[in-house]
Amino acid sequence: MGRPRGWAAARAGRPTMRSPGRPPVARREHRQRFWVAIARGMPSEDAGIEAGVSPAAGTRWFRHSGGIRPVSLALSERMEEVGLRLHPDKTKVVYCKERKRRLDYECTSFTFPGYTFRVRKAPTRDGRSMFAAFLPAISGDALKDKGRIIRRWRINLRTASDLAEIAEWMNPIIRGWMNY
Repeated sequence: MGRPRGWAAARAGRPTMRSPGRPPVARREHRQRFWVAIARGMPSEDAGIEAGVSPAAGTRWFRHSGGIRPVSLALSERMEEVGLRLHPDKTKVVYCKERKRRLDYECTSFTFPGYTFRVRKAPTRDGRSMFAAFLPAISGDALKDKGRIIRRWRINLRTASDLAEIAEWMNPIIRGWMNY
């Protein structure tokens, strides 16, 4: 059922207000202008207005970041100063979750040339116990690639070869992977 059409206009004594559409609050330029204004010492409401968004959006941005400027914006500005540009789809800020950092975030690992950096168990110095540390290891894609290469060697069909010959042939390749 619900209320009849036009009830709000009749109650207020004026026509209903039309929405101009969603303001462009998520645009990068607006956020950069906002944080530049904050850096100049402006309150979040005034910085929001100067950036071209509502004061409420400015307050929300400031509160959401915990009163701290987002790392990604600071990083992109610094890179632009030296003539580099970060790719928005490829660049992400990763939370290095460790023993003392226990919060849950969306992105807690990253892959960089064949290695995946994420939380892994590591032994303490005395070797008696384990702790969580942010460490690299071979990435899943690189591991699959190495497995494909080894399967292409078809070692199981080399029955005529001696084990020492196979080891002599494989060792330099595997040694190169391990040294990388």
